[in-house]
Amino acid sequence: NVLKHYTSQEFDSTSIGSNKVLSIYEDHQFRIWIGTIGGGLCLYNETSDNFKTYTRIKDNLPSNFIYGIAESRFGNLWISTRNGLSRFDVENNKFYNYDHTSGFPLSELNMNSLLLTSKGELFVGGPSIANGYFKSENLSKEKADKEAINIFTTNLRQLLLSAPLGQKRILA
Repeated sequence: NVLKHYTSQEFDSTSIGSNKVLSIYEDHQFRIWIGTIGGGLCLYNETSDNFKTYTRIKDNLPSNFIYGIAESRFGNLWISTRNGLSRFDVENNKFYNYDHTSGFPLSELNMNSLLLTSKGELFVGGPSIANGYFKSENLSKEKADKEAINIFTTNLRQLLLSAPLGQKRILA
């Protein structure tokens, strides 16, 4: 085995997007996805030993600061960024972004605060909210993104209105 070092090269579009890596994820097709600080989302191509980089300007990511990557049972990637959440439809090479302009309650997510459970629940955290979730399994490729926001917002409201652990909340 050989340890190989990859560096970002400003004028080489096939180099890694940034030298600062925050997250690495292997999907069900054994592709390696890399989330960077400022360099976007990178897909490693093992055959050619280089990278395809997805960025805010070129590909409509909410931010080039990629904090977390998870894969749904539909093969979509959920990506947490500095400016919101994104669902990447890998098959169609399209990003669907969730942020304050689309009704998503968090305008910023925290590093290491993305979890997709085996039940299809997606948990995220932001600086102003401890965490929230919605059922990603309710989101087939045919359903509208607006439904996802409604599901997330409803579940997040329930979470925020619930009593702290071990206490009861009485609503008048």
